[in-house]
Amino acid sequence: MDAYPTVAELQSALQKVDAQQLSLMSQQHYKKSQDALSEARELALADDADASSVASRGLDDLDWSVDHAKLASNTFEEVLAARQQAIDKGSLDMSSSQLNEVDEAFKELTLAYEKGDDSSKAKRPEMIQRYQGLQLSAIKQSTIDQATAVLKQAKEAGASKYASKTYAAAEKELQMASAVLEADVGQQKKAMEHANQSIWEAERSMSITDTVKEFDQSNFSNEDIVLWYQQQLVKVTASTGQPLPLNKANHNLINEAASSVAGVAGQQLELEQALADSEQRYADAMQAKQTELSAMEMHYTDAALMRSDREKATKESQQLFTDEEALVYMQRDNVLIRAHGFWFQSGGSDIDARNFALLKKIEQTIDKFPDAKIVVSGHTDSTGNDKANMELSELRAENVAKFLHDVGGISSDRLSSKGYGRTKPVESNASATGREANRRVEVLIVNGS
Repeated sequence: MDAYPTVAELQSALQKVDAQQLSLMSQQHYKKSQDALSEARELALADDADASSVASRGLDDLDWSVDHAKLASNTFEEVLAARQQAIDKGSLDMSSSQLNEVDEAFKELTLAYEKGDDSSKAKRPEMIQRYQGLQLSAIKQSTIDQATAVLKQAKEAGASKYASKTYAAAEKELQMASAVLEADVGQQKKAMEHANQSIWEAERSMSITDTVKEFDQSNFSNEDIVLWYQQQLVKVTASTGQPLPLNKANHNLINEAASSVAGVAGQQLELEQALADSEQRYADAMQAKQTELSAMEMHYTDAALMRSDREKATKESQQLFTDEEALVYMQRDNVLIRAHGFWFQSGGSDIDARNFALLKKIEQTIDKFPDAKIVVSGHTDSTGNDKANMELSELRAENVAKFLHDVGGISSDRLSSKGYGRTKPVESNASATGREANRRVEVLIVNGS
């Protein structure tokens, strides 16, 4: 087959076209292209060079068939629409004998048109009517047959005799269903309503028939019938707990029964509403709780992420300072820089140039916490006067805070300072090493929650 690509091309083309459309709208040339493929394949298997020319002719027939099918589809557009409605709305089986019979007639019409017989167009209304007839028949079968069957069952049960009025109502509804479809096949919903009502009336007529027959067989007198009727009312209203006035006129009896049932129904509605309200309150409470839990979960998740970021920033900051300059600690959410390497002249509070490197590192650490408040505190050893030490520590803290603002560019509303003098030693003042550690500046980075 590889030696004859035209044959393969024809085979592929036939597989891609809409076979149903072509067989219906351009059957002659479509058949020719199919026959050409069969002949070309046989020739190709026999290695006959004529295989290519036969396949080429088949391709021409197929092209003509496709083009003509489009033209015919436009010409017979309304017929095709009626056919599709008969299939879709009428629930026809594509293989049904009724549809096949009408399709064969339609094929004769399209074949005549394919052969150039323009008189075939005049038969379009007839074909539309035939397809609409199929649709109507199918709809009637699906809509009316069940009602017809139930009505027949009611008649066999004797409903036409024992419940003639109700049976007649069922017949009338069935006739209405049929008449609606005859007038407009598109009114399927309305026809179905009449058909369903016919079924209901037919079933009711059978129920009445059974009751009447029971009375006849039991030789019920008129009094027996009334007593039976009252017993039924008592059964119906028993759940209300209200005794019926069976000694009263019938209309009073009916009103009392209706009132009792209505009262119970009203209580039931109130209970149902109360239950619905309770369920809604519960649902609202659960939703509020879920919202609260979600908010808490989000808060804790955000807090955990924030703490993780702060821990990372703190570790990075610890790498900035040497042991001689400062120690960096985390205090819950806050970060403390204990700068024991700060140098001031004895009794002085001015910032010496030798502190600039340390201050730069403090600024870099603060920059890692852009939303934090900064508290600068000054501390001294125990040497000297307590009052003088307190004043000196305050001045030193103020000057460091001022430097961070003026040089480091840290906003003043983030900064505060305080002096503690000798009141918060970190080591014993008994040794020179301890006193040196106590003479320090601390920078506390206060993070929000």
